[in-house]
Amino acid sequence: MKGIWEWDQAVFKAINRGWHSESATHFWNVITWTGLGTIQAVVLMAFCFHRPWRMPALLAGFSGIVAGILRYPIALWVGRPRPSSGDLFPFALIIEPTQNMRSFPSGHTTGAFAIAWFAAYLFWRAGKPWIGFIVLFWALLVGISRIYMGVHWPTDVIGGAGMGLVGAGLVIWWSDRSGWLPTENEGGEPQGARP
Repeated sequence: MKGIWEWDQAVFKAINRGWHSESATHFWNVITWTGLGTIQAVVLMAFCFHRPWRMPALLAGFSGIVAGILRYPIALWVGRPRPSSGDLFPFALIIEPTQNMRSFPSGHTTGAFAIAWFAAYLFWRAGKPWIGFIVLFWALLVGISRIYMGVHWPTDVIGGAGMGLVGAGLVIWWSDRSGWLPTENEGGEPQGARP
């Protein structure tokens, strides 16, 4: 555990302090903002206006909800302090003050990766895996932004990515068994649930 803790601190310092600049702070602020559940909900709701994308967007949002529900008891049980927890970690450059002291796993990262894993799976099925890689890259940026902002450790981000995978996996399994996953038409767009 000591080796993991040392790695956590070293990577945290490299990103949180080593990458710090005014322009970087603006960039990472925008990225971390996209990791908010409310922003993700608005984007997914916009997809709902295009009928073929309605069910995939709803299921992607549901993946984020499931992952968030699973994350909460783990965060309570672990009770890990954030790098921004008072004077516990004086080396942390705190860009985003927070009152919540539950650090593991990262909530922003959990939600972002749940949506991204689900989208990556759908695009892989549709024969367009490169779109899935773009969405996963966005989720990775959200995780890195949480380290940069001084509110999460790298292992919190790794835990969030894993928790997102669990949430998305459960929704994929459930929706596949229920026949809710869309099929693909010749144009590559989802075409509603299977009969």
